[in-house]
Parts: sequence; C-alpha cells; structure tokens
Amino acid sequence: MPTEKSAKQVGVPSDTDEFREHCRDRERRDDLLRETINRWIEELEQDVEEATASEQFAEWLDVQAQFHDYSFRNSILIRRQCPEATHVAGYRAWQDLDRQVQSGEQAIWIRAPIRARVCPTCDDSVQGHGDCDEQAPTEEWPQKVVGFRSVAVFDISQTEGEQLPELRREAHGNADWLVEALHQIADDWDIPVQIIDESEWPHGSAWGAYGTTEERIDLRNRENTADLARTFLHELAHARLHPEVPVDAQQAAAFELDAEATAAIVGRHSGLDTVGSRWYLSAWTHDENVSVTDRCEVIAVTARELIEQIDRKAND
Repeated sequence: MPTEKSAKQVGVPSDTDEFREHCRDRERRDDLLRETINRWIEELEQDVEEATASEQFAEWLDVQAQFHDYSFRNSILIRRQCPEATHVAGYRAWQDLDRQVQSGEQAIWIRAPIRARVCPTCDDSVQGHGDCDEQAPTEEWPQKVVGFRSVAVFDISQTEGEQLPELRREAHGNADWLVEALHQIADDWDIPVQIIDESEWPHGSAWGAYGTTEERIDLRNRENTADLARTFLHELAHARLHPEVPVDAQQAAAFELDAEATAAIVGRHSGLDTVGSRWYLSAWTHDENVSVTDRCEVIAVTARELIEQIDRKAND
C-alpha cells in the first residue's frame, strides 16, 4: 500500500490537518483532487515544451530519422529473420551513425519498392512509352511503384560503435502494491491481462500493447515494477478510452498523449517518479498538431477515475 512518505513525495499534504479535513468532506476532497490533477497537467505540458526544445531531443530526432517505419509485410520479414530486432537500418545508414556492421553478420532481407515516373495518360514508364497524346514533360509525370527489390538491413545488435542517444523514460519507485491494484481494476473492467517474458514477447520494442480486436492488455515483463506499473496504467487508459483503431497519424498521436499523460499523472499520485514520460509525449507531439493541453479534459477525467479506483483498492 502507499505509505505516508510516498504521499509526501507527490505533493499531496496527507499529513496535514487541512488535508484530513478535506478527506472528511467528500466534496472538498473532490475539489482538491481536481485542482491537483489540473495543476499537474499544466506542469506536464511545461515539461514537454522544455523537453521538445532541448538539444538532447534534437539529437535523438536526428538519429530516429535514419530508421524507417516498415510496412506490415516487412515487419514480419524482419521478425522472422531476427526476432530480437529493435533498431533496423541499412549498412551505410549505420555508418552515418558511426556504427559498423560486425564481420560475419547475416543480413536481414526486406522488400523495397521501385518507383518510376509513369505517363498519366497511358500509365507507361518513360522507357516503355510509345505514341500517346500526353503533352506534359516526363519530369512532371507522377511516380508510382512499378516493382520491388530485395534490400539488406541490419539490427543494432549486429553493429558496434558509438552509443545512440537515448531518451530514458522509465518510471521509478515502489510499485508492487500498485501493480496488484491495477490487476484488480482490470478484472473489474473485464480486461484480460498477460505479463509476458522477454523471450516470448511478440510486440517488438514496445513495452506494452492493448489490442482492440482481442481487447487484451499485454505487458512486457521487467524487473522495474514501477515502470511495469506505468505501462500498465498507459494500456488501461487505452482500453478505457480507445476501443477503435486510430484513423490517421494525428489521431494516433492524440491517443498516445491521452494514455501516457494519464499514466504520468496517476503514477505521480501513487508515489512514482514519472518525469521520463515527457520524452515519450514530446515524440508524439513533435510532428502532429496536438498537445497535452488539447487533450487535458479527457486526460483529467481518466486520471481521476483511475486514482479513485486505486485509492479504493489501497484502502480495502
């Protein structure tokens, strides 16, 4: 259960007469909780803005630009050839990152599209184009995929050299009691939960997953139970808020902000250090027109619901 010390760490004055008085009066306690969550959302938005403007984040973005978002088929090919793959790039891309593919390493083969300019009228390529009424110059013709070729890539585990910049976002603190409480909440919400060992983890580099089809939460097991709890909170927020698959990148970013900001706030209330969440939130707000402030209402409502559920479990 959370201790009086952990409550002090998150800024809730649990050892003061004022707070005890709030707790006796349900309405006053509700007001305090609402004010605290709103204040923490504002602080989180400020943390994200500072993190996004930092040199550390800029360096991380430069590195991430070297890694592509692979198609579903290529992701399957990568997983079958190298199940433990986390960061995959071509030979020269690794050299650009001051890393070298180690001698004797076997390439991971994927399929890359071949694009060529084709006639907008007859759909022939420049090389095969015959008589046609198309008047536009060939350099203005649209590009289309005309075939595929095999391309060799390598995982970071097959390389050596300079360390890649990392944005560490793990949570820290005492969370064994919190993980247990979250299991109980998931049971109340009829959401199955699986904690899966590293050797059998099927979701790549992700630390957790909520499947809208299976309506199940998968959590990647780890020794850091505080970070396991943060991921658990993240996926519970998804399960509560996002039964549908996002329709585009902006909605995907909004969903991730909802889940991670909720996890950061609830984790903070529970005595965890969740300051690292700012990096995850920064990554999702960088390219899409969405912010924590835009999502503050849904974040506040979901955070409050989880806090009330957790506090109830802690006092049972």
